Amino acid sequence: MRSTLLLLFVLASCIPLNSQRTLKEASPESAGFSASKLNRIDSLVQSYVDHHWIAGATAIVARDGKIVYYKATGYDNIEKKTPLKRDAIYRIASQTKALTCVAIMMLYDEGKLKLTDPVSKFLPEFKNQTVLQSFSEADTTYTTVPVKRDVTIQDLMTHPRASAMPRSVKKLPPPSMLKTGSRAASAFTTSPWPKKCACLESCH
Repeated sequence: MRSTLLLLFVLASCIPLNSQRTLKEASPESAGFSASKLNRIDSLVQSYVDHHWIAGATAIVARDGKIVYYKATGYDNIEKKTPLKRDAIYRIASQTKALTCVAIMMLYDEGKLKLTDPVSKFLPEFKNQTVLQSFSEADTTYTTVPVKRDVTIQDLMTHPRASAMPRSVKKLPPPSMLKTGSRAASAFTTSPWPKKCACLESCH
């Protein structure tokens, strides 16, 4: 069974969605890149493999139809030490994050938002959020405290959810917190979509 995780780098992609051009490999300099700086990706990906955070990764950088960096690092199968190939097929998930981050950075480049902007600036439901302080598994009741600061756009991109939890909480609540009929589940399932997201963030 394959045991490969994908570390996806969305580093540069300037090809229009309606473009019919075929990507071709070219020198970094021909697309305005520094070969020496691109090679820093090698040590970064290799460090992830060496620390056993991932089994392997394929990284690609392209601009204006030119592929200037395309390498595979690590293993396709850790047990057999099978080297990973560039055209390996991955089982991937959660790509909404990668694509949304690219869209956010495009808006950032256009000056339409700042990474330090609070999410509540765009989604009012995220104002006056609270975080979990204690939870009773016996009757699913819980207490909350106000957040020390608002969740920002950067927070959503880097996912540091647990960092905002009070230090008095030693462990996360069990799945029963959101079981049918519980107080938390009721708050989540009966709210409009933005409020559902705000509720989930507070629960984490």
